[in-house]
Amino acid sequence: NIREFLDIATLGELCRVTCGQFKWLRVGNECGVAVNGNSGDTFTAEQLREELKRSALAYTGSDVVFKLRCSNGVQVKSYSPTLPVGNLVGDGIVNSAELELSSMHPGTSIAVVLEHKIGGVVDTMNRNSRKGIDMPMVFFQSAVLYTTKTGQRRVRVSTLGLPTTKVPADIFRSADLGAISTIFTRGAISDIERDGGSLRLARENVFKKCVSILANYRSHTTARTSPSGQLILPESLQLLPLFCLSLRKSRMLRHSLPKGVTSAKPFPTADERAYH
Repeated sequence: NIREFLDIATLGELCRVTCGQFKWLRVGNECGVAVNGNSGDTFTAEQLREELKRSALAYTGSDVVFKLRCSNGVQVKSYSPTLPVGNLVGDGIVNSAELELSSMHPGTSIAVVLEHKIGGVVDTMNRNSRKGIDMPMVFFQSAVLYTTKTGQRRVRVSTLGLPTTKVPADIFRSADLGAISTIFTRGAISDIERDGGSLRLARENVFKKCVSILANYRSHTTARTSPSGQLILPESLQLLPLFCLSLRKSRMLRHSLPKGVTSAKPFPTADERAYH
């Protein structure tokens, strides 16, 4: 029966391994496609046409090779999720592994987990010549080699330099909630996909990571002098607990059935979980 192979988990895998994007437009009254309807909460024919036009006219590159280089003291630990789309070339021991992708578009996002190398960050620049900077700098350079629609081979290079610090409060002050939420989400996907992984493990790890960040903030900053019963959050991460709670209750990680219930209609369904 061909309908047995038309589930979203199966169809979406083709889009995933080819670096594409799966669009699910459901027909019906519950946020589906209404080709000739006038309801404001459903997809119309014009909206469907705009989706197809946006996909057809988007700037894309094929035969993509991505590489991230780091200065002394830091190195690439892994890509996130642990099993990224594409092929990893190289063992990553001497230099960071290259990531080969079939295509790339403006919505492509690559998450990389970094770690410290033995020996620490080395100051390769003359510190006395930089006014106002007393700590060494770390540098990152990303390079993307791709082929355009016209067959031209191009490379796009981006370089970023960041100052280091020995003060933990500076780390929390400059934390990026968007980057942290991305790593948390992709880490949850890795917890589901790996051998022995499960939804329960993914939910627990999201909770543990959030608690670890907030506990370290309280232990290594001036927040340790606050009353023990008071919840102290870094200014840049005030929405982190709310995000982690929302992630645990999202359709990707939530239970399909309440505990002790076996006869009710599952929500989310397998298709909804695979799509989100």
